[in-house]
Amino acid sequence: MEHAFRITIFEGIRLVFEKEVVGAIELGRQRKEEAGPLSMQQVGDGVRIVVAELTETSVSRQQVRIEARVDGHFLVRNLGTNSPIQLKPPRTLEPGQSWVCVGTTRIQLGSRLVCVEMVPIITSETEVTENSSVLSLQSATILPGARFGFDSDLVKSVRSAPIADQLEPMIRNLQAAIDVFQGASTTLDFYRHAVQSVVDLVGLDTGRVLLWLGDHWKLVSMATAEKLEDQTVIPYSNFVLNKVREQKRTLWQMGGGQDVSASLINVQSVVASPILNSRGDLIGVLYGDRGYGGLTAEREITRFEAMLVELLACSVASGLLRVQQEEALQAQRLRFEQFQSKKLAEQLESQPDLLKGREVDVSVLFVDIRRFSKISVDLGAATTFEWINDVMSALSECVNETDGIIVDYVGDEIMAMWGAPDLQPDHAARACTAALRMFEQIPVIHAKWKSHLPEPFAIGIGINTGPAQVGNIGSHRKFKYGPLGPTVNMASRMQGCTKYLRCPCVVSAMTRAALGPEWFTRRLCEVRVVNISQPVPLFELTNGQAINWGPLRENYEAALTAFEQREFRKAAALLGALLERYPDDGPSLVLMSRAVQALLEATDTFDPVWNMPGK
Repeated sequence: MEHAFRITIFEGIRLVFEKEVVGAIELGRQRKEEAGPLSMQQVGDGVRIVVAELTETSVSRQQVRIEARVDGHFLVRNLGTNSPIQLKPPRTLEPGQSWVCVGTTRIQLGSRLVCVEMVPIITSETEVTENSSVLSLQSATILPGARFGFDSDLVKSVRSAPIADQLEPMIRNLQAAIDVFQGASTTLDFYRHAVQSVVDLVGLDTGRVLLWLGDHWKLVSMATAEKLEDQTVIPYSNFVLNKVREQKRTLWQMGGGQDVSASLINVQSVVASPILNSRGDLIGVLYGDRGYGGLTAEREITRFEAMLVELLACSVASGLLRVQQEEALQAQRLRFEQFQSKKLAEQLESQPDLLKGREVDVSVLFVDIRRFSKISVDLGAATTFEWINDVMSALSECVNETDGIIVDYVGDEIMAMWGAPDLQPDHAARACTAALRMFEQIPVIHAKWKSHLPEPFAIGIGINTGPAQVGNIGSHRKFKYGPLGPTVNMASRMQGCTKYLRCPCVVSAMTRAALGPEWFTRRLCEVRVVNISQPVPLFELTNGQAINWGPLRENYEAALTAFEQREFRKAAALLGALLERYPDDGPSLVLMSRAVQALLEATDTFDPVWNMPGK
């Protein structure tokens, strides 16, 4: 489709020039041989319009050239050699520079504001002819969600009386038009408010919303003036509706136009404004009419009334966009809550940047159910499902109570994190508190299931503290908020170490360093875990309720020190005495086995670091 330019020029808020032009346009200051400002003459491949007096030297004689491009956009070039020009939306063009514009732009030249809009060239086959009774607003309908800056110069020009006083009724009408949409919450609400406002605020006989369904129009909402008799309601004009669909701008038609038929003989005037989505696609039309026999007869629709109808249509479009955005946010919130806690879902909704990876110091916990495979065989599939859900719920609640994040459930294992997204300086203590609470839940759960489980089940927990990349570690289709990195891998390996050390809860040196002296821990040994060559000191975490925990810890650590210093007989003697008092102490049994093995091997290549045999 070929295009023309609609040029409108304002002095303050007064329209002083309006013309549609085919071809290139040159704007500049008056030459001596030319008529005064706002004169127009043919030059080369287009026209020249004088926009400034001969004495207005802030504008060059050849200041701006505007030309169409084959892609439907247009180019604005600063032809001047001295002065920059200002475009709105804000853009400064230095001498010699050009800018590609889409749809419309405004150019400040001296005391005048030039508005440039690219419009389809009207033909007899597809558009309204020049002698048609159909009129249109100058500017294209604003898309919902689009951001447009205020024209500060225009605002300044209307601040002074009497202009401000004359605008007061219009402002009141605009306030009323906006207020009617505040209570709308659904698509049908917006349609009903819009058609009623067409009648009440604009003062038309009928208001309607018609949706375009691809091949026909569908009436979805209608309002009529209270005293208008049903038989006086007139059909809508397909001619105007289709013109709005083609041009996507507000149109209105006076009686006696091209669309006069027997069914529309009583139409005095109609107005229709497009309802667009954020991509510029037409959803439907807000339509109003005034009949010769109606309550508001003998008054044609004015440009101001057409602007009010467009305002209402834009309010509908913006409202529909808001509803869609709220529905999308709700769907996203539900998707977040499906995999995360409600609190985390709310945080990620309000702070979407949290999904991007960032390095944070965190504490990571892995907890695993011991002998799960055997238990599942004993219970059977259906009962195992109920039991594991009960166990996972109880353990997860320990995480939630300490403001941790459940990162993942993998079979019979839970991965949790503290320290993100909220910064928690005491994240190590929170993780350890959660671990101890988990152990407290085991006898409670077993008591509930003792008729199904012949003996208590156990859990193993590993906790590590350190830096990790935290964000969405899942995908766009399945979201998962959590940490990545060596800190996480080590926490997982430490949970595996509990099986070999015969110790229910193991924490790293980093975690232990973050705890206060009031916590009950003992140094277990140094290990090398699978795929990590650096030795790692491990500590046992307990609630300290064992009989004589202090002597147990002191004697064990003394034996460990003797072992590391190759004093195997001393280590074995200390551990023998210890096991007489604490025969079920797993770490003492393991260290005794290692001391005896070292005595038997008696090699010169002794390494006190224990290489873990598996994960």
